[in-house]
Amino acid sequence: MKNSLLFEFRRFSLLQILSLVVLAVFLLAYFLKVNEIQNTYSFHGYIATDWLINYSSGFIRRGLFGEFALGLNQYLDINPVKAVLATKYLLYATLCGSFFLICALKKIGPIELVLILAPWGFMFDLNDPMGSGRKELLLFATFSIFALLQLIAKPTTNIFYKRWDFWFLCLSFPVLTLMHEGLFFFLQFFILLIYLLNKDSKVFVFIIPYGIAFGILLSLYFFFKGSLSDTVIICASLNPWSTNGSLGCDAIEILSKPPLKIHSGFYKSFIPLLLLTLVPLALYGIAALGKPKYQQFLVYSGLALIPTLPLFMLGIDWGRWIHILGFLFLIILIAIKNNHELTYKGSRFLLPLVILLAFLYLFYWRIAHTIGENKIFWWWSQDFLGYLNAFRLQ
Repeated sequence: MKNSLLFEFRRFSLLQILSLVVLAVFLLAYFLKVNEIQNTYSFHGYIATDWLINYSSGFIRRGLFGEFALGLNQYLDINPVKAVLATKYLLYATLCGSFFLICALKKIGPIELVLILAPWGFMFDLNDPMGSGRKELLLFATFSIFALLQLIAKPTTNIFYKRWDFWFLCLSFPVLTLMHEGLFFFLQFFILLIYLLNKDSKVFVFIIPYGIAFGILLSLYFFFKGSLSDTVIICASLNPWSTNGSLGCDAIEILSKPPLKIHSGFYKSFIPLLLLTLVPLALYGIAALGKPKYQQFLVYSGLALIPTLPLFMLGIDWGRWIHILGFLFLIILIAIKNNHELTYKGSRFLLPLVILLAFLYLFYWRIAHTIGENKIFWWWSQDFLGYLNAFRLQ
């Protein structure tokens, strides 16, 4: 066994080993800073209380985790705010750990590092703390665990009800939808990963869990959407932990409000950001996967984007949607790539230009989670020092 592990270790190139070391340091710094942010904003009206929407006024969308937190308080005397923080710490640890293992299994190199360190990935949380710690963290942790399991425990049968991934999805899809109905619009990325890794996968592995989640979504939207009286009762249920109104109810009040209007500034601000996110990922896929796999990836990825379109019409957090799309695509691409090292093969005279472009791509733009009314986000307002300062602990 020891000799086998040593042989596997020797198969890593020096650049791959260095890339994993850099990634480990980056993820550790990210983990410390992002959890510090969550602690700082543990009473914030959006970052915190979206997690504490509960069923105190009856069954309602987004209320599952808040009901769980209140249950912990009732039976174990655990402060709901601390329960949210502890859950976030655990989810961030799960995400960082499973993502690192995926990268180690697939032997990433410097080119993958450029994508991993880009502003639409992990850095999104640090560059715009107001967009961090939201419920997509549940999606990221679940998806990264699912991708890791697909790599180390591939299903051995085509009988869908005997496959572990079928039961994994049957549990996670309804839970994610009940946690936040917006997460439903990204569930198709699970089947994208399954298909690209296992072409012989039975469609029922995905369709049945997806159908259950879709039924829940329709029920939430038409019958349990929320009203003003609901928001008052839910907000009042959190009073024991809201000293002098410290626990804001902004996220709770959204339940009874119509969607905010999308204005022309959103298109001007976020379409360039969407292109800066998806185009490099597509180019990486073409280079790393080769024919015909990259063609399949591009076609099915395009189809996977279609169900996300309603989110861009119903919600104003366009930066978050771009962040989620980029992150899920990144995990998929790393999971399905070959283990061989992807290296630069162009002219050596162009190499300094390529390095410069990579430097600018990493450090000289960022994404805000949303923009205000009649505003345009100055999306390139970032620099190298700003990128580094985002990791500074208080």
